[in-house]
Amino acid sequence: MKNSAFSARFLTCGTFCLAVLIALSAVSELRAQAVVISGEVYLNDAMINVNNMDTRINPGAEFSGDGTWKFSGNTESVFQNFAGADAAFHHVMLRNSQGMRLEEGDLFVNGNFDFSFGVLRTHAHRLVFGPESSASGARNLSYAEGNVAKEGGKDFVFPVGESGMYLPVEIFDLSDEHSVYEASYHAEAHPDPEGPWYDGNNWPVSTCDYWSLYRTSGGGEAAVRLGWGSNPCTEVNDPQYMRVARYAAGEWELLASEPDNSTGETVGTTGETGMFGDFALASIGSGINVLPITLIEFTAEASDAYAVRTAWSTASEVNNDYFTVERSVDAQTWTGVGTTGGAGNSNTRKNYSFTDRAPLSGKAYYRLRQTDFDGTTTVSDPVAVVMPETAAPDFVLKNVRSEDGRIRFDFTPAEGMLRVEVFDLLGKRAAAATTEGSAGSAALPHQLPRGVYILRISRGSLSSAVKFFL
Repeated sequence: MKNSAFSARFLTCGTFCLAVLIALSAVSELRAQAVVISGEVYLNDAMINVNNMDTRINPGAEFSGDGTWKFSGNTESVFQNFAGADAAFHHVMLRNSQGMRLEEGDLFVNGNFDFSFGVLRTHAHRLVFGPESSASGARNLSYAEGNVAKEGGKDFVFPVGESGMYLPVEIFDLSDEHSVYEASYHAEAHPDPEGPWYDGNNWPVSTCDYWSLYRTSGGGEAAVRLGWGSNPCTEVNDPQYMRVARYAAGEWELLASEPDNSTGETVGTTGETGMFGDFALASIGSGINVLPITLIEFTAEASDAYAVRTAWSTASEVNNDYFTVERSVDAQTWTGVGTTGGAGNSNTRKNYSFTDRAPLSGKAYYRLRQTDFDGTTTVSDPVAVVMPETAAPDFVLKNVRSEDGRIRFDFTPAEGMLRVEVFDLLGKRAAAATTEGSAGSAALPHQLPRGVYILRISRGSLSSAVKFFL
């Protein structure tokens, strides 16, 4: 390619090395384990395709020229920047099906960042756009998850998103050209412990998601624009009632704002603000826009020595298919223990409950997962439950199976009569009987459909239970 050159004073790529001066074609491709850059790199009017490689920028590295660095492949690209602001790329293209992760330092761009495919995960670091830089191509398949900064105090759409959704926030009508702003999107309810939030019960603020937007340097003011796009958690029936809300001093404030009639999916403030923080969508017409599925409460407590009762209530539901009660021993790994159908769409309070008939001994955690008709899910905060101390049963239930139209099971010796019960995963008792406690086996006739059940044998406050399949 005419006038295309790449010069590297120090450049290594695992076992792959480049010479001091190499003439490039329109696209040159690097393939190795990692590319490590320690010197000056000049890339003009050309593209380097860093395919399935990690990248490390060492102190002293510098980039010049107007070329493009393309990070591609099908394994996550890890980026480490130990050089600082001098190592700023011009154009960057992300086209990696597994995305890119910032493991150390910020990624600086002075030209255009093309979100062609894949998610850039910044974690504790930032994607930083220079004063004249821009972003393009962002959508649900490609965006920045985490912190994005913009230098230069010019209008800018932050290409942020999370959980497979691109939900940008825009700043415009800036009054100071030297300001630096930083933004991120959060696909969850705001952490305010008093939520959901209302002002005179007239304008609900979304408990579905929010944006963090801060001015980290400089002064002046800016207008703010939010969008709801394709977020399935947000149903907007009439955009004219949508507003922008800002969280400050422990409460939400409704800002003077109006929807963008040209798109019907964004709402912006009508004036500039000099105060920044967390922003969220709001609606001023009662019953006009149902934003999230609003969970009022979720509780879990031991109802007796061998059962945990969970209960929850919703204030509103939109496209709600069903709920799943999940259980964990460490609040990290979760298992579903029961499901309950949702109301679909509702603007009135709905109450639900589920009883876990085979709880874990000692301390366990419960949470609620809500699933929409399109498969989108959200989860509640976990609740800890400690089962009361009981004497160990002198019998153990084991080897549950279905044979000849009967539920057969074995148990260790026990004295007296034993209660035998079968529950479905909703906690409803499906069959019951009594049997004499003795060494050996027993059987319970049934006409139950195929599925997953819980069999429990008990005597007084002592019990033994197992999950089985028919």
